[in-house]
Amino acid sequence: MQLEQNGDTPSAQAKGRPSFAWNSDSCLSYEMASHDYEEPSPTNNDLHEYLEIVEWGNRNACTPRISTRMYDNSTSAEKKYKKQKMFLFFMLGCVTSAILIVPLIIVFRQSTTLTEKEKDKCTTETPCINNGHCVTYNNTVLCICPAGYIGKLCEIKDLCIISGICHNGGTCITTRHSSYCICAEGFLGKNCKYRGLQGYQFFVAFNPKYRNITLHMSSEKSGRCDLILPSVKRYKTIALRGNYTSFDLSKYGNLGIGKISGDAHIRVVCEVFVYLFYFLTDKHGAIWKSFPVIPSKGLSNEYVIPQFKPHQKFDALSVIAFEENTTVTVNFKTARWVLSNITFNESMFDGNKLTFNAEQYEYSYISCEQCHLTGTFVNGTRPFALFFKTYIPEVIPVLPLNDFSKVFIVPQLSNLMKTLGLRIFSKYKTKIEFKDTNNTISTSILDVNNYLTTNHKHTTVVSSQEVIILFLKAYSPHTGTIDNVVPGINQYLPYYEFVVPGNTDENFATFIVPSGEVSGVRLNNRQFELSHVSVTNVRIFETLYSIFSISIKEGWHIAKHVNYVKFGLMIQGISNYQDKRHSGPYLYFAGRNLTIVTTRNN
Repeated sequence: MQLEQNGDTPSAQAKGRPSFAWNSDSCLSYEMASHDYEEPSPTNNDLHEYLEIVEWGNRNACTPRISTRMYDNSTSAEKKYKKQKMFLFFMLGCVTSAILIVPLIIVFRQSTTLTEKEKDKCTTETPCINNGHCVTYNNTVLCICPAGYIGKLCEIKDLCIISGICHNGGTCITTRHSSYCICAEGFLGKNCKYRGLQGYQFFVAFNPKYRNITLHMSSEKSGRCDLILPSVKRYKTIALRGNYTSFDLSKYGNLGIGKISGDAHIRVVCEVFVYLFYFLTDKHGAIWKSFPVIPSKGLSNEYVIPQFKPHQKFDALSVIAFEENTTVTVNFKTARWVLSNITFNESMFDGNKLTFNAEQYEYSYISCEQCHLTGTFVNGTRPFALFFKTYIPEVIPVLPLNDFSKVFIVPQLSNLMKTLGLRIFSKYKTKIEFKDTNNTISTSILDVNNYLTTNHKHTTVVSSQEVIILFLKAYSPHTGTIDNVVPGINQYLPYYEFVVPGNTDENFATFIVPSGEVSGVRLNNRQFELSHVSVTNVRIFETLYSIFSISIKEGWHIAKHVNYVKFGLMIQGISNYQDKRHSGPYLYFAGRNLTIVTTRNN
């Protein structure tokens, strides 16, 4: 911003008034034109008017606060001209490095004694609150607010004066009407407390011999994403234009996926922040697995394998390190022998413990026979991605150990889906409580590094003394068992982006919202009508939650709460619905807060 001086008007220096200019720090500065300027004192006989400037802007601005007055005692004709010029030069305040304009409260008033009528307005109406100072001008009441308050009547608390109100690198901004946080990339919420699933780098693994993979991604900004297949040294660049994009890798033979005999792993690297989902389908188009992908910033260096399938003869896990010099240790519960693509002269196998150096971006594969990996603890010197297999075609990402939680709401599935039940794993001995919508309660004791399964037909609240991981199991005659990790209530978010894939039908978004906050939920910026929707209520401690499902169409969607209230969101539907013989359900939870770290009870 630049102030221009009008050359055909009397200069500020000639009239003995302050002059204003922009200094090198991009701040409005003022200086006296001559050393003998004196501020006139108002008298009862002379009518003096003054312009009072009070700056209430960003606390970090280079001029934290300006308070000055200008008096005028000239004749009426000249006075009118001078008033206009004073307002011209006092219009705006400081500009911060972020190009934010710091507002100035400008009060023009007479310095003579207030009339009785004006006095009455400030004494009888007393509109200013929070110790605001009442002034009048032309029979209008104005409020001058003390530090820490803003608004027409000083009714709004300036939250930016509170240290640390914006978390995770967020910036606090104050206007005349409100205070709010501008969050750093990837963080969400009123105070930037939550981290969603956006990121720059992701890792995906699948078996191309048995499954096709489709990537779905969205970004608010335009940029490029590179899909890199390290095993065949090929890559593909995708252009993002600030919207939703899908990419079916099976249609791009030049990527060399067909040359991969085992599992394929893909490194996705983007210039801009994106959400990434992927769906694994068979040759008929039925969805077998659906996942929102955790970005590399949300990965961990501690995992425990929670999956379990009875009577299995094959278990495997794989590691992808995204930093150099990453040492990984696998503490097997039982292992008769190990097959691996790891170079064993760079690893150590002692009893049931395997330690090796994971190469950056390489796929380190480990398998064991006549054993199961449930309860296997895997840790590393640096964060890494971990995948698990109990069946050759399926490669399942493992959630970090700190993603375990204590309290869950498991919603009822669509009538078109068959529910097998819940599977729960705990690294520690714990007591687990189940409560249905009729407040019927049952309990179970889960031992160290063990699992249990239970039926699930209706909405259920699951709570545990220790952190656990909870799987919701659905079933299809064609696709078999579908396992989905249920987020804890402390992992809910106030904002989600999600996708409904093509060739699907009977798609629903299931919301889990605190009952008093349902009206604030928006789906694609629209408030939905619940008068014809079935709503189920469950209580957890002092909070009542409402669970309901809304029909949705194919494509990309945004769900949020206007007051930044956290809620849960599950997506479900039927894939390949036109072919009943080869159709199957799909479901996934749209996201989770990646900044939550739940600690054990002492």
